[in-house]
Formats: sequence, C-alpha cells, structure tokens
Amino acid sequence: MANITQVGSKIFAYALIIPLLLFYTLLLSGCVSNSPGIPNLHLVQIEVDDETKVRVGYYGICAIGIDNTDCIASAFSSNSSISEKFQKSLRGQSLSQDSLNEAIKLQAKVFLNVFAIAGFLLLLSLIFELFRIYSTKRNRKTAPVPSTIRRQNFYRQFSLALAWASSAFMFAAAAANTQTGRGLKQTSAGTISPGQASLALHWAAWSVSLLFSFGLTMFHRGRSGVASKAGPSFDQGLTSDAAPMGIVTA
Repeated sequence: MANITQVGSKIFAYALIIPLLLFYTLLLSGCVSNSPGIPNLHLVQIEVDDETKVRVGYYGICAIGIDNTDCIASAFSSNSSISEKFQKSLRGQSLSQDSLNEAIKLQAKVFLNVFAIAGFLLLLSLIFELFRIYSTKRNRKTAPVPSTIRRQNFYRQFSLALAWASSAFMFAAAAANTQTGRGLKQTSAGTISPGQASLALHWAAWSVSLLFSFGLTMFHRGRSGVASKAGPSFDQGLTSDAAPMGIVTA
C-alpha cells in the first residue's frame, strides 16, 4: 500500500511540471512579441488616449494603435530607443514620451520581478531532483553506504525546500500584482487597469506550484519511510558487537 501511495505521489508531482513551466514561460514572455495571445498577457494597461494604449509586461512593452499592435522586449533597451521603435511602428500616431516613461517606470520600480525569482527557485529544485534521481539509479545495484545516503538526503531536502520557497514567492507575486493593479486603477481614475488574464495565470501558477510541492513532499516522505525501515538493520550491521564470522563464542 505504501508503494502504491509513493508511486501515485511521484506521478502526480512529475505530471505538474509541464503545466507549471508553461505558466512561467507565458507570464515571463508577456508583451515581448506580437505572437498570438502574448500582447494580452500584460501586467497593466495605460490608456494614453482613445486611440492608443500601452501595455506593460515583465520584460516587454506593447503599443496598441487603431489598427496595429507592436510589442518589443524592453529589458535591455533605453527609453529613447523604445520610443523610436514605437513611433515608427505606429505610423505617425501619437505616443508621448511621458507615457512610455510611465510604462517603463511601472515595469522597473512598481512590479518587482518576484515572479522571476520563483521561476529560478523552481529550476533549482528540479535540478536537485534530477541529481537525486541520477544518484539513486547509479547506486541502485550497490550496497548503501553512509556517504551515498547523506548525498541523496541532501538532494531531497534541498529540492523540497526550493520547491516550497518557489511556491511562496509565487504567492507573493500573485498577491502583490493583484493589490498593485487595484491600487493603480483607483489612483489613476481608471486610466491604468490591471491585466486580468495575467492575474488569472499568476494565481493558477501558484495553485499548481502548491500542488507540485505537496506531491513532491508526499513522494519523498514515502521514500524516507522506506529508508527508515531499512535503516536500523543497516546501522546494526555497522555497530553490531557480534563476533567475526568463523569465530565461535561461548
């Protein structure tokens, strides 16, 4: 029964990796290109006038005119270069430098990239989990030694700690973006509005990351239980006071 629970937890946790990475990729690529759906994954939208809107993502900015939309990656671009690119793409429609400066300021100073930290911690967690799997398979046919057990425990504990830390940062990012979007909408009299699709994906990503961390914990707890049952006999073999083989004691 314990093995069935362990296998189920393993399948459950590993199956969530693909949607979790997909959520991270979509949110971090919001507004960086004109690909279908990407301009809609914005953190906030600024109403410049009746004809022009500016959308802000983590690493990209979109300018939306009457009949065209242009998005660029703004991570390594200056304010002037961003303005020049947008003026060309909008075909003469007005897009003031003040509007772009406001968008860049929101991107750099208001929406702190806690979400990217969560993604980085998740990748580290997966890397440590891969190290643990490799170490387990490499030593499967050999007798367990203390150094191998300590190394596998190290990988397991760090993988779990990083997974839960990633989930915590994800919750912080979702909550902060939700509150910031509401605050900006109120203080700007509606000219700045939060991106609803982006907020929904943030909360969905946090929910999946929470389930992934829980499933990974249950899987490793099952492995720890099996190891603890086998542990005393192994330790007893190391610390036994029995006489060496071939010597008969009274």
